Amino acid sequence: MDERQTQIREGAGLEESKLNVEFIDWLRRWSTPLLLVAAVAALGWVLWQKYEKAQLETVDRAFKELDTALMTGSPETLRAVADTYPRIRAVPILARMGAADAYLGSARAGVRPGTSLKPDGSIEPADILSEADRESMLTQAAELYQRTLSETETDRDKAVHAIGAAFGLAAVAEMRGQTDAAKQHYERVVALAEKTGYPVQAVIAKQRITDLPGRATPPMLYAKAEIPTPPQPPEPPAPTGATGAPGATGAPVPTGVFAPPEAPAATGPTGEPPAPAATGAPAPTAPTGEPAPTGEPAPTGAPAPTGEPAPTGGTPPAPPPQP
Repeated sequence: MDERQTQIREGAGLEESKLNVEFIDWLRRWSTPLLLVAAVAALGWVLWQKYEKAQLETVDRAFKELDTALMTGSPETLRAVADTYPRIRAVPILARMGAADAYLGSARAGVRPGTSLKPDGSIEPADILSEADRESMLTQAAELYQRTLSETETDRDKAVHAIGAAFGLAAVAEMRGQTDAAKQHYERVVALAEKTGYPVQAVIAKQRITDLPGRATPPMLYAKAEIPTPPQPPEPPAPTGATGAPGATGAPVPTGVFAPPEAPAATGPTGEPPAPAATGAPAPTAPTGEPAPTGEPAPTGAPAPTGEPAPTGGTPPAPPPQP
């Protein structure tokens, strides 16, 4: 009790009430701005979530359109995808590289992109590229490869695209017969691959530099009309009969049909032909010992079933006694 009394101080209650009044005044002054700031922050967070969702949907749509364009193989469609989504991750780079590859493949095959063969393997004359069209395809491919290389050469994370573009430029140079330019592009590939950690691509580029003299002259593609007609195979010999001799009438025996051999004549138990049944023999007697009716000869000419002679007229043995 004494300690409590010593702790009592004059005017302590007035100070506490003063603090409460100041806190209430502070709330009255700053509560509205604080509520506005909280509301703005909550609204911003909601809008940011909607923006992120819209971005993800755009990314999904861009990659779906890219996959569809790559399956069709149309370079115009691929370029349109690259122009529609210029900042969606790697979509524009992949679309331009796909379009460049389509142009290069078309120039190699000598037909327009997306050309389909007829059932007999021929191509419509309108789909065959002229020399000017072929050069135009190579030019467009080189432009797309060069643009991709310029955009990705300095970015280490996109080095694989830069290496692919340099390979494409080297292939275009080889198609045009520019061996020196192709060598320079391959050397650029080696430098990029060794700098960014792609040793396999560097080895491939070095091997292509070594093989360049042998690929200076591209292989010739021949049209179907320029291919000589192969000789006709000789006619197969006529098939023979079962014994090796031709058929009885001289006509060839149909192939694929098996003629079974003639069945041999039935033989007896000893392997000899069955003996003819005996004729004129007396008929067998009845069980009581009386002679059977006579007057008709036994049937002749029919072989016995077992090859044994027909039974004679002897008396059959008596039956055993019944128990």
